[in-house]
Amino acid sequence: MEPLLQDVRFALRSLRKHRSTTIIATLCLALGIGANTAIYSVVRAVVLDGLPYRDPQQLFAITETYLSRGVRGTNGSVSPDNFKDWRTQSRAFVDMAAYGNGSVDLEGTGEPERLRGIRATANVFAVLGATALRGRVFTTHDDAPETQPVVVISEGLWRRRFGASASVIGSTVELSGTRSTVIGVMPAQFDFPISALRNDVWELYPQSMLDGMPGRGNHSLRVVGRVRDGVDSTAAAVDLARITSRIAQDYPQSQKDRGALAVSLSANVVGKVRPALMLLLGAVGVVLLIACANVANLLLARATARRREIAIRTAIGGARGRIIRQLLTESVVLAITGGVLGLGIAWVSLHSLVAAAATSLPRAADVQIDGGVLLFAMFVSLATGVLFGLAPALQASRADLRQDLSDSAGRSSSGRRQHRTLNALIVGEIALSLVLLVGAGLTIRAFVSVLAISPGFNPDGVLAFHAAAPAGAPGDTMRYEQFYGPLLARLRVLPGVRSAAFTSDLPMQDGMHDSFFFIEGRPKGTDQGQFPDAETRTVSSDYFRAMGIPIVAGREFNDGDTRATPEAIVINDELAKRFFAGQNPLGQRIDPGDGSLGTIVGVVGSVHQLGLEQAPHAEFYRAAAQDWRHLGTMTFVLSGRSDPDSYTAPVRAIMHDLAPQQPMFSVATMTSILGNTLATRRLMLVLLSIFAGLALTLSAAGVYGVMSYGVSQRTQEIGIRMALGASAGVVAIMVLRDAGRIIGTGVLIGLLGAAALTRLLQSALYGVGTHDPLTFVVVPLVIGGAAFLASAMPAIRAARVDPVRAMTVQT
Repeated sequence: MEPLLQDVRFALRSLRKHRSTTIIATLCLALGIGANTAIYSVVRAVVLDGLPYRDPQQLFAITETYLSRGVRGTNGSVSPDNFKDWRTQSRAFVDMAAYGNGSVDLEGTGEPERLRGIRATANVFAVLGATALRGRVFTTHDDAPETQPVVVISEGLWRRRFGASASVIGSTVELSGTRSTVIGVMPAQFDFPISALRNDVWELYPQSMLDGMPGRGNHSLRVVGRVRDGVDSTAAAVDLARITSRIAQDYPQSQKDRGALAVSLSANVVGKVRPALMLLLGAVGVVLLIACANVANLLLARATARRREIAIRTAIGGARGRIIRQLLTESVVLAITGGVLGLGIAWVSLHSLVAAAATSLPRAADVQIDGGVLLFAMFVSLATGVLFGLAPALQASRADLRQDLSDSAGRSSSGRRQHRTLNALIVGEIALSLVLLVGAGLTIRAFVSVLAISPGFNPDGVLAFHAAAPAGAPGDTMRYEQFYGPLLARLRVLPGVRSAAFTSDLPMQDGMHDSFFFIEGRPKGTDQGQFPDAETRTVSSDYFRAMGIPIVAGREFNDGDTRATPEAIVINDELAKRFFAGQNPLGQRIDPGDGSLGTIVGVVGSVHQLGLEQAPHAEFYRAAAQDWRHLGTMTFVLSGRSDPDSYTAPVRAIMHDLAPQQPMFSVATMTSILGNTLATRRLMLVLLSIFAGLALTLSAAGVYGVMSYGVSQRTQEIGIRMALGASAGVVAIMVLRDAGRIIGTGVLIGLLGAAALTRLLQSALYGVGTHDPLTFVVVPLVIGGAAFLASAMPAIRAARVDPVRAMTVQT
C-alpha cells in the first residue's frame, strides 16, 4: 500500500509542476467523460434498467396482424372476442390482460383537471406483478356488476391533489361524472403503459363492457401477457399461431389472413428510441477516444522532456516495470481528476437533456446520476487513465542511457521514436472525427429534408385545445346541439378570431383511426384483406379553413350540413387518386363503414397526420353535426389575427361559463405541436452536432500539438536547411507537407469507416442516402481545412527560425 501512496504523491507533485499540460489534459478528459456519463445515464434509465414489474422479461405486448395486398401489417390493437379466445386457449401464457385509453376529468375537488388514465381488466396488476404503495390493486371481486366503481391512482396524483393523505384510501372521487372509490395508490416508479407522459389513474374495464363489444372487427383493446417459466418468444409465437389459425377457420370472412404478434414489453416500450440512444452512446464514445488520443499526445510530448529523469532512475537501478507503474499512476490520477470534473459537467447537462426529451423519451423522469452511474463514471475514468497512459509509459520507459543522459537529451532528433506513435494517434483522431462529422452531416441533411415538407396545413396563428362534453349532461345524440355547437358559436365571435372549428383527431397529435368503406355501385366482396380502407375523422364546419387545408374540388362542410340533411362526406386527394383514378369523385356515394350512405361533396389536400416524414394516408371526413356517434373528446382550433396564446384566457372563461366542471386541456399552438413532432430528431441533431464539434476541436488541437512538437524537435534541422539557403516559404511548405500526409491518411481511413458505419443511421435519415455525395465531400473538406489551419501556426513558427541561434542552441 505504501508504494502506491508514494506513486500517488509523486504523481500529484509532477502534475502540479506541469500545470498547463495538466489543465489542458483534464479539460479534454472532463468533456469526454462528462458526455459519456450523461448519455449513459439516459441509456441506463430508458434501455438497460428493467421495467418496474415482476420478472419483466416474461411480459409481452400482443397485437393482431393482418395481410393486405400481400403486405403483413399490425393493427396495434385487438378485438375483444379475439382477446377472450387468446386468454382462455393459450398454453404458453399464464394470463393476459386487456387495456385501453381511459383519460377522465377529475371533478368536484378544486379546479377540474384532465387526468391521463387507463381502463384495464381486473387482472392487469396481477399480470404485471405490481403491488400498491398504499391500499390494494384490482381483484376479480371488483368486477362484480353490483359493486361501486373503483380506481387506483398514481403517487404523483396522490401527492398533487390529495396532499399525500392516507385518508384517500376509501374516499370517493368524481371522474367524468362517475363516482368511484379510491382503493390504492401505486408507487412512484410504477407506470403502465410506459410512455413519455405518466398516467394518473387506472379504472376497470368491466367484463360486462367487454361482452357488450361483440364482433371481431372491433379493434379497440391493447393486450399484455405473461408467459410461463421457460417459454421464450418463439414458443409464444407458435402458441398464438395455433390459436389464430383455429379462429381463422371458424370465422373465415373476418379472420382470414389474420394472426397475432408477441413482442417483449421492454422492446415495445423502448424500441423506437433505442437506436437513437445507442447511436448517441457510440458518438460520445468516439469523443472520449479522441480526448484520450489528445492526452496521450500531450504525455508523449512531455515524456521527451523527462527522458533524462527516467534515464537517471534507470541508471540507479529503477526497474522498467516500476517506472511504467509510476507513469500509469500519473495517468490514472489525471483521469480521475477529469472524471470528477466530468461528473459535474454531466450533472449540469443532464437537466437540460432530460427537459428537452421529456415529451418524447419514455421513463425520462427516472434519469438521474445514481450509484450505478457513479460506478460507470469511475470505471470509465480508470479505463481512460490506462488507455491514454499506456503508450506514453511504454515509450518513455525505453531508456537509452548513453543518449538520454547526454546534454542534448530531450532536444535532439532522438525523439523520433515517439513521433510515429504521435502521428498514428493523430491519424486515428482525424478518422474518428470524420466518422462523427459525417453522421452529424447526414442528420442535418435529413432534418433539412424533413423541414422542407409541407404538412398539408398552415400552423401559423392557430391555437388548439381539447374539451369533452359534460358526462351525462347532454345525451350522446344531443352533444353537438347542447355543448359543442354552442361552444363553437361563442368561440367564433371572440375578437380577432377569423375561424373556429373542432375535430375528433388533430394532425400530429391524436393518432389515426382507420375504417373500411364501400363505394356505391362497386362489389363489396367477402375478403376483408381486399376491402378499401381509409383513415376517418369527424370535423365541424369551417375546419379546413381554420387549419389552412386547401379545398381541391367541391366544398367543405357548412352549417347547412345537419342531421336533417343527407350525409355529406369530404375526402382527401390521396383517397381520390387511389380509389377514383380517372373519375370525378364529387357526387359519388360511399358507405363509411356503418351501413349509411354519404355523398362526396368535396376533395381537400392531403395532410401528414402522423409526422412530416410519414406519407399521407387515404382519408375521409364526416360532418360533426351529422356524426353524433363519434363526438367524444374533441380538439378545437382557433385561427386568429393575433398571437394565438392570447386566446387562452377568454376561451377558458367561456368553457367555465358553459361547463364549470369541464377542463380545457392540452392547450398549445399548432406551431409548437408541429415542432414537438420533430423534437426527437432535433435533439439528435443538436447532440450529434455538439459531439462532432467537440471531436473537430479536439482533433484540430491534436494536429496543432503534434506539429508544434515536430517543429521543436526539428529546430536544428530547420536551422541547417535555412543556413544552406532554404527560404521561409520552403520550410513552411515542408512542415505543411508533413501535416498533409497525416491529415490525408486520417481522412482516407475516416471515409472508409464512415461508409461502413453510417448504415446504422439509415432508420433516422429521411430523403438522404447513407452515402450522400454532398456530405461525403463537404465533411472531409471541413475537417481537412481545420487540420491544415491548425498546422499553419507551427509552419509559420518554423519559417521564422533564426538559423544561427538554432544551430548554436542545439550544439
